[in-house]
Parts: sequence; structure tokens; C-alpha cells
Amino acid sequence: MLVICARLVDEFGESALPLFERCEREIAEAESKSSAMARAKAVLEGREPRKPTDPEPA
Repeated sequence: MLVICARLVDEFGESALPLFERCEREIAEAESKSSAMARAKAVLEGREPRKPTDPEPA
């Protein structure tokens, strides 16, 4: 997706920069959500040590 946005910037110039910046934000947000989901799953499966501040499991 980012490559497509970069090509648009290359072809249309500065007017396409907002689209490229939005693509960057969307990708970063998706990666962050995916990482958080993986961490949560690891905690539930007991693969990641709980911190003392973590609530007790239900």
C-alpha cells in the first residue's frame, strides 16, 4: 500500500503528499494494533510474564 502511495507522490507531486502521510499513519496504526493483539494473546497463554501491576486473571 505504501509503495502505491509513493508512486502517486512520484507521479502527482506534492499534492499527493497528504495521501502518502495518511498511508504511513494507517500502516503504523495497524502494526500497533497487531502487536498489541499478539501481546494480549501471549499473556493469556502464559508465554509472557505478568507485571506486578497487572490485574489478576479472572
